[in-house]
Amino acid sequence: MTSTMEWIRRTYDVPARHGMRIEYDGKPATITGAGGGYLRFRIDGE
Repeated sequence: MTSTMEWIRRTYDVPARHGMRIEYDGKPATITGAGGGYLRFRIDGE
């Protein structure tokens, strides 16, 4: 069975990893997990 994070990496050809720093809507954030085909992340300061 494939993890959701692995599925996201393969489907969207992105290097998404738990703890990875990203930018969402111009704001810095950190990936906290994945579920149901979606990335979960926390925007800095929120």
